[in-house]
Amino acid sequence: MDELITFDKTVVGEVWGSHDWPVTQELCDAWQNLLSDETPAYTADGKRAMPQGLLLVMYANCSVALRPNRPSGGVHAKQKLSFGVPAYVGDVLTTQVKVSDKYLKRERRYVELETITTNQHGEMVVNGVRTTIVSA
Repeated sequence: MDELITFDKTVVGEVWGSHDWPVTQELCDAWQNLLSDETPAYTADGKRAMPQGLLLVMYANCSVALRPNRPSGGVHAKQKLSFGVPAYVGDVLTTQVKVSDKYLKRERRYVELETITTNQHGEMVVNGVRTTIVSA
């Protein structure tokens, strides 16, 4: 098993890497079935938009995929998001994860991850900063 990446070993400015993932009809259908949402969003020219809620789940999963050897027991503290262009079925999104800060506050260890997701044209789809209280 790989060594755990603890708070002390987390490096501010380190890019964890990037993760590519396609927006598929099946993925959007599964999300809508999960939420019992029967009305997919289409543009005037017939392109199906990816639900923003699904976008957030998928982009959050990228940090787990890029750094699976984090200690368990973290607590989601806060998140700030900025949305850009919509994502559509057929797009390939790339999410890059970077450690933007880490600090101690009231004897708790906080790590901030900046996550930027772009489409295949390099356009920003969502940019976020997620703050987590880490267990170790």
